[in-house]
Amino acid sequence: MLLGSCNLGKRQLQYAKEKGAFVIGITSLEYSRSQPSRHKSGKHLYSSVDIVINNFSVKGDAVLSYEKVKEPFAPTSTVIGATILNSIFAESIKLMTDQEFDPPVFLSGNMEGSDRHNEALIEKYHKRIPLLSLNAE
Repeated sequence: MLLGSCNLGKRQLQYAKEKGAFVIGITSLEYSRSQPSRHKSGKHLYSSVDIVINNFSVKGDAVLSYEKVKEPFAPTSTVIGATILNSIFAESIKLMTDQEFDPPVFLSGNMEGSDRHNEALIEKYHKRIPLLSLNAE
């Protein structure tokens, strides 16, 4: 499974699909449909993924203004996107556990025993996900 937002590169998306990944896109459908595609294929993220989650962000993705600032600011997609991702992770962990699979959940580095726990997961998955051991020394 690959999760991505409107900033997900089309090359990464295509690579993931070629490898058989189920691709989920997070974008504002209303905003996306109001704009021409900026990709040479002419496709938008929402038409290139297996399932799209609408984050309902406003056009321009900025919701605040101030009289001394010309441009609107404060995007909603960041907070909404993080909430959507964490909801998917939480439900996935629940589903894995319900099927008696021990999900690989990393602990906060500030918790007692987290180093040993997290290092064991890195050791187990580093060949599958090389970035996990990128900074390991």
